[in-house]
Amino acid sequence: MRRLRVGTGKSETELRYTDKVVFRLNGNDIDTDLVMLEESTEEHPIEEALFEHRVDLLVERAKDIPFFEEDDEITVAAVLRRAEVKAAFIAVKDKEMSEIKKVFVPDRRRFQQFKLENPTVDTDIMPYDAEEMLRAIRRGECDGAVVDGADALIFDMDCLSDVSLTLLPIESYLPEAGAGITAIITFKGGMVEEIVEKMNSSYTYIELEAEMAFMNNISPDLLELVSVYASIENSDICIRASVVQAGKRLFFEEKAPLREAEQLAKELALRF
Repeated sequence: MRRLRVGTGKSETELRYTDKVVFRLNGNDIDTDLVMLEESTEEHPIEEALFEHRVDLLVERAKDIPFFEEDDEITVAAVLRRAEVKAAFIAVKDKEMSEIKKVFVPDRRRFQQFKLENPTVDTDIMPYDAEEMLRAIRRGECDGAVVDGADALIFDMDCLSDVSLTLLPIESYLPEAGAGITAIITFKGGMVEEIVEKMNSSYTYIELEAEMAFMNNISPDLLELVSVYASIENSDICIRASVVQAGKRLFFEEKAPLREAEQLAKELALRF
């Protein structure tokens, strides 16, 4: 039986994503050793662990990967079936929206979206994952927080007994590229890639490729603000994209045959 070293971040959220991959590998008679890595930085990206041969594969949230940049050595070998893409609002239990005074959001994209819908609520950007947002609410630092639904829903419901969780409408809170997708990264052309490819969700991979094609063609000054979500509907790809700036939302939605997914993504990006 082959044993693989699986690299992952240390947060509870990252570990829960990795658990899904480990479960699938173990189900295919592959033993695993979990290697917890330091947080990825520009100076020391998490991919270093692969090049230094400390791990055989990496598990990352696709939204954290710097798009599909061409690399001669490593690749996104597989993605798991997409989880929830809607944003979620976590708040102090039994508190009405009219009583919410302070809200944390993770980035500029969510800040603009939330303020367009709730202009009077005091809103701060805190680059936390769902786990830390939950702690901030419990510490009384805020009344609520906007997080990725996929991150929030992987918690045991017992962990959320003292808060309320509401999924937000996707039309108003379109996700960032790669939201809800677990990606597996490894070296090209090796035995590990062959093993991992068997776990790939082909439809989710097509959706991710379309979103990354969009992001790779968007204006650099919009990278932190633009949202994009590709979904396969029957035999077509549907791509929704939006940006909120200065209290206004620009939104596009287009469909095309699957074979034209990348071209459609590039054309949409040029509209922004």
